[in-house]
Amino acid sequence: MKIGVLSDAHGNILGMKTCIDFFYQKKVNKIFFLGDAVGYFPDAVPVIKLLESVQATCLMGNHDAMLIGNLEIENTKEAVYQIKRSKQEIPSKRLHHISKLLPYKQLEISEKLVLLVHGSPWNPLNGYIYPDYDMKRFFGLPFDIIFMGHTHIPFIHQSKDITVVNVGSCGLPRDQGALASCVLCDLESGQCEIVRLPLDIEAIQRKYENKIHPSVMDCFFR
Repeated sequence: MKIGVLSDAHGNILGMKTCIDFFYQKKVNKIFFLGDAVGYFPDAVPVIKLLESVQATCLMGNHDAMLIGNLEIENTKEAVYQIKRSKQEIPSKRLHHISKLLPYKQLEISEKLVLLVHGSPWNPLNGYIYPDYDMKRFFGLPFDIIFMGHTHIPFIHQSKDITVVNVGSCGLPRDQGALASCVLCDLESGQCEIVRLPLDIEAIQRKYENKIHPSVMDCFFR
């Protein structure tokens, strides 16, 4: 079974669509989204609709938790996050649906035990796992593959016992800003691949530059 995994769209429909289109080209059997449909960019509703249209299995991210009131929004960060604006635009029915999501999901697919989590196995909503994290902590966990998001920085760590994958961000990459990130995985073989897809930065500027905080746009020029 071939799956596509992505995370952290943050209301950037252009970034998400770039990755979804790629998954369709590769004829994936299932799409998984690890959370944070909202925040930073204004197109939360189109992002949510696109995820619904492709029947993606979705998790709750920390920005989604802010949206429904499960996490507090720092007043100093609202100008960047723009969560309150998104909440005004998202229909109550979809807010209710988001409130029912969890930040983690355990699945058994193709005889593989898989953990999907927004943050980390120990802090599903807000845990940060970067490439330099001590991966020994993952040894002994009862999973074959763990997929994570939240950091916007992708990596794969593969050992004989477990494969740990951070899928990065399709909407706001924080390592190479002009390259959306997502993951293809063949669950039968256990082989996972980080895919970097060029973003149309000029189109993003035209669509969003006057609607987002300048620090957000700066990320695309890293």
